Amino acid sequence: MEASLLVRGRPGAALDGPLISEAIGLPVQARVPELRGVAAAMESGRLLELGKRRAVRHFAASVLDLLGDGLASGEPE
Repeated sequence: MEASLLVRGRPGAALDGPLISEAIGLPVQARVPELRGVAAAMESGRLLELGKRRAVRHFAASVLDLLGDGLASGEPE
């Protein structure tokens, strides 16, 4: 699997995904939604508990797409 970026922040922020991608040389895979509680959930490994929010479901789906066939979503390896 190749490395890619997960960007956190609002679209249109001064330091946006494409700018970071160009500077680092890695593609942006997904944007972590700017929602209250996301930072704390990410740090404690509870991001998917916020899954009732559509933006979070979209983010999680994009990460699972990155993993491709190597990981069946919802099933342990």
